[in-house]
Amino acid sequence: RFDDEPSTAAAVNFTNGRNVTECFEDPTFTIFQYTTDDLLLAASMASTVFNVLVIFCAIKLYKRSGDTMHLFILNMTVGDLILTVFCHPNELLIRK
Repeated sequence: RFDDEPSTAAAVNFTNGRNVTECFEDPTFTIFQYTTDDLLLAASMASTVFNVLVIFCAIKLYKRSGDTMHLFILNMTVGDLILTVFCHPNELLIRK
């Protein structure tokens, strides 16, 4: 490390002489963040319901026709269901 380089702490906390954390402490940003989190949580819950419906339909159609396309749809929907049940709410609820 050279003496004329800024330390990483200074580079993280200050940009152009202004404290970066001021943006995250702004009440307007906090209201926006919590509103967005609530909307994304509601969308995640709705997505979970629709994913379960798609899974039931894909299983029913696969049993009826035996088309492997329904297995592909089932696989993709289960992956999306895992995201909407575990990952997205966990990301949002950390801030709550």
